[in-house]
Amino acid sequence: MTKMFLLFSHKLLESQKEEAMSRFNVDKFIELPGKLRNKWSDVPSQGDIPKGYLDEIINFINLNKSERNYALVEGEYGIIYVMVQWCIKNKVIPLYAAAKRVYKSFCNSDGSISEIHIFKHVTFRLYKDVY
Repeated sequence: MTKMFLLFSHKLLESQKEEAMSRFNVDKFIELPGKLRNKWSDVPSQGDIPKGYLDEIINFINLNKSERNYALVEGEYGIIYVMVQWCIKNKVIPLYAAAKRVYKSFCNSDGSISEIHIFKHVTFRLYKDVY
């Protein structure tokens, strides 16, 4: 069985599921449970990331791994770096989603300006050394 751990703070799009299943043969998508998802989404912004901050998330992945594993890793930059390094060392293939971004701005009747940012999934990319 091939699993994909979802280490990010929003829902996986249908187009992302389809690509993961067809390109990487993912059979099962695993979301972090509530407490761990909140921890991933709410990294302390003051000071350094506390030592051991990811321990519960890493334990969860270790308990739920199968023979082939991917992790979609997106979020706060420092925690991404730590988690990607852990994934590489522990034979979990880390990915991120590349998206096309469209920005629209328009003037409202009251003179205020509204902005819309639209993100459309394009592809998954592997975190890897390129230099």
